[in-house]
Amino acid sequence: MSKVILTGFKPFGSYQFNPTEDLAQAFNGKKIGDHEIIGIVLECTYDAFEKTLKGVIETHYPAAIISTGLSSSVKGVRIETVGKNIMRGKYPDAEGRNPEGEKLSLDGRQFLEAQSDGVSLANVLYTHEIPTELSSDADGFVCNALLYRTIEYILTQHRASMRNTFIHIPWTDDYKGRVNLEEGKIMTPKADVHRAIELLIQHICD
Repeated sequence: MSKVILTGFKPFGSYQFNPTEDLAQAFNGKKIGDHEIIGIVLECTYDAFEKTLKGVIETHYPAAIISTGLSSSVKGVRIETVGKNIMRGKYPDAEGRNPEGEKLSLDGRQFLEAQSDGVSLANVLYTHEIPTELSSDADGFVCNALLYRTIEYILTQHRASMRNTFIHIPWTDDYKGRVNLEEGKIMTPKADVHRAIELLIQHICD
């Protein structure tokens, strides 16, 4: 049975909650098809890959890494296809780090493509009527940092068969009454997000 790592983040900025933390915890230890899921919750820092995720990868050598982050401005599941070599965000990270455009990797390429077929994954979700977006701009905060560092690791360590993707999700509807959304922002059914994760796990290695 192959392993798939699913990551979420702890709350960040002014938020008291983060639905991706719940996702990682909910899926940890589950078996979906031929995959065993390892769910981990990361500190919301620019160096979360180096401090935590890298070690988990080198312990389990998974078939795939699916990372998730909260973006209250998206309208569904947003598949991020490109990581950028930059650090910049609206908030300091959980360690108080507040870079203004510095590189993640001094010698790294400006852009790195996720090691999966984003279009095919999006089509799987569309087929199951899950609102889905494709994006080539993951901004510059810790989500982008995690995506870039994960891709960089796969490429530099020559893990040709290892796949990865990053998705942003909006708030899920189980947070009604617990968070106040700005005008124009939505909550999405928690069941849709869980179904999306299951489908990504089943298809990311196709």
